[in-house]
Amino acid sequence: MRLAPSTEFDLALLDVNLQGKMITPVAELIKARRCPIIFATAYGPDVLPEEFSDHPFLQKPFEMDILAKAIDEMFRSRSR
Repeated sequence: MRLAPSTEFDLALLDVNLQGKMITPVAELIKARRCPIIFATAYGPDVLPEEFSDHPFLQKPFEMDILAKAIDEMFRSRSR
């Protein structure tokens, strides 16, 4: 939480649920900064909060090539 408002990064890969806590507050801070977010979850897209339903997500476990493809697609769509 304390790093999300000010840390420089190109993309956030966020697990939807960390030790029983939803990542929504951190995702909201990152979204406000207009930084791209990819969510990871073992539960499927239905667990994403409504305001993030248009963001990409990866079903855990996922392979590195799937992550690389999601990152590539994210940056390609942002450059349009």
